[in-house]
Amino acid sequence: RDIGVTGVQTCALPIYSDMKKIFYLAGFLVFMLTGCLETTQEVTINNDGTGSLTSTNDMSALMGLLKNMGGDNEAIEKLSGQKMDSSISMSSIIDSIAGLSESDKNLLKKGTMQIQIDADAEKFMTKMNFSFNKVSEIMQLNALSDNVLGKRVKDLVAKGAEEMGGDDKIPETSTITSYLDVSFEDGDIKGKVNKEKIASLNSDEFLKGLKELAGMGMNVSHTYVINLPRPATSVEGKNVLLSEDKKKATVKVELTTLYESPDDVSFKIKY
Repeated sequence: RDIGVTGVQTCALPIYSDMKKIFYLAGFLVFMLTGCLETTQEVTINNDGTGSLTSTNDMSALMGLLKNMGGDNEAIEKLSGQKMDSSISMSSIIDSIAGLSESDKNLLKKGTMQIQIDADAEKFMTKMNFSFNKVSEIMQLNALSDNVLGKRVKDLVAKGAEEMGGDDKIPETSTITSYLDVSFEDGDIKGKVNKEKIASLNSDEFLKGLKELAGMGMNVSHTYVINLPRPATSVEGKNVLLSEDKKKATVKVELTTLYESPDDVSFKIKY
């Protein structure tokens, strides 16, 4: 089997030989909708600095939207009636991904990914789980997902499109987090808008499309849920919600806020 993988903020899809064309189509949808709608990244940090990271993408609302685009949408027609509930260990595929260092492989092999698709029920969710030995590895995991694993799925989708006779260029995608610099250190978590990148936001055609969806009433957002090993001592940011015991911080970044008041998405958490 071929398996394509995006990263921590993205989605993943196994492609089985007996249904290769169907799942290449599903893979294309995964790639096109990466970062769309509701993305949640939950980080749990233990007292010793170890912890876990779970990234969930819920694209169910877009399944319904795409199905309502009309019967001439061949990809959706072929996906009709398809169901999948599959879990995969990352250790089984890391050797097939070029350019990974031993450090990268050691991080990724601890991970698992799950995808749930029920086209008729309009359900489309992906989840990836990783563990880490120190908080700085969270940033390494995010970098891997953006730079290495995303390329892997793009190559596989392009291959599938070629096999199916398509000649469309695979577009470059971006997400809300493409414009944020987030750092994790022991006792200090920061999220800051990248001023250089935000200057080119209005020329980002992919995010413009997501902005139109947000204008139609769909929730296009990225949420960080951070479970701290001890109570927070200080919190900054308009979009940070702290639990009563001060050990859970939730930061929700809306796409519309990124456009209208980008400085408001920045945050700081000390613990």
